[in-house]
Amino acid sequence: QTASLMPTGMPTQASGGQAEQPRSDMRPCTACRTAKVRCDRLVPCTRCARLKLKCVEPPFQPRGRPSKSRLLQRTNAEHKLLEND
Repeated sequence: QTASLMPTGMPTQASGGQAEQPRSDMRPCTACRTAKVRCDRLVPCTRCARLKLKCVEPPFQPRGRPSKSRLLQRTNAEHKLLEND
């Protein structure tokens, strides 16, 4: 029996009988992303476990246009930096 991601996002059964949880953010690990291969998103993923690699979640990167509050925070931080100089 092989580990696979169920379409419903439910935990899958590995060959050892243990339930493994898929990643919450549903993005490939950094090793699979670097190799440009499909990641099964288990922790650790099957590829990293097989190759004995460290399976690391990619850092969060906000996408799209920043919110007005985030823009305001950024401008206030820049003003404080300019005032300190």
